[in-house]
Amino acid sequence: MTQAIKRVKALSVNEFRSDFLEPERPVVITGGISHWPAITLWTDDYLMAQAGHATLRVKSRSDYGDGKSKRESEPEAWIDMASLLSHMSSADPPDLSYARESRLLDEARQLQNDILTPDYYTESLPHRPSRIGYSGPLAWLGPAGTVAQLHWDPEHNLYGQVRGRKYIIVVAPEESHLTYPNIFTVSELGEKSFFRSENCELLDRLEAAARPFRSDHVAERITEFREVLMRSLSSRDQSTLCDYLLEANNCHVNAENPNLDAHPAFRLATRFDAVLEAGDLLFLPYMWHHYVRALEPSISVNWFFLPTQGEDSFPLGEMKRILVDHLAP
Repeated sequence: MTQAIKRVKALSVNEFRSDFLEPERPVVITGGISHWPAITLWTDDYLMAQAGHATLRVKSRSDYGDGKSKRESEPEAWIDMASLLSHMSSADPPDLSYARESRLLDEARQLQNDILTPDYYTESLPHRPSRIGYSGPLAWLGPAGTVAQLHWDPEHNLYGQVRGRKYIIVVAPEESHLTYPNIFTVSELGEKSFFRSENCELLDRLEAAARPFRSDHVAERITEFREVLMRSLSSRDQSTLCDYLLEANNCHVNAENPNLDAHPAFRLATRFDAVLEAGDLLFLPYMWHHYVRALEPSISVNWFFLPTQGEDSFPLGEMKRILVDHLAP
């Protein structure tokens, strides 16, 4: 079942806080950033004039392939702004043509004058430190057809659509179990460099929990294993596991065109969708699964954040079920 994400034309800071931030519900604010100079200024010529010197890291136009996430091991390249803009306007761009989570605004300071930090962000200060270690605005630039497969983020997201249009599908965290998350066995995690040094204590605990279940991988035993983890993983363990999964937390199901023979439970999920037009601002609460496809060559700017006020309302433990659903013995 698909429903439209709630869309409003005007929203005060107090209304945002009471109706969406605190209850953790998504909303599209129509024209929420239409007053930004970037909406009219950020043509190819202007970007070249202001940021032609910039080099940007590009990754795959789709972070999903062969039924699982490519984010953990996908190739990347560094290209200049002229090459990226050329790829964005190409009818057949190369695979490595998506600058995602780019710190372009740090490299081209003039562009910072063209965006205005939303009051919804500044009025929710102070914020908890970002998990990605960076609290500034991030830029996302890519050609039409760029896809971010269904995944979650551990922070709220204020996402402004500057150029082009994007189609987005979101699924609430309480329906995460219907999204067929990527699965990693404990043995597979043991081969990852992430777990070979300072994170070895977590790996030791995962291996101890998995040992009784390794002889039989039927669904019931996997469920039992996850219930053991629900009881035994500490907040620090959860935090470490979350840090790893940030680069590998996609879902098997194609949210836009699901194969319901392969993923029958997804038919039970309530999907909320919207088309983001240039000038729209999306608030996406943390841990909401989301799928994004660029309908046109696209530029977006976003802020990740979690406010410290009300910190007790979303302890890390609430994420535990979503995290352990990525694991098998």
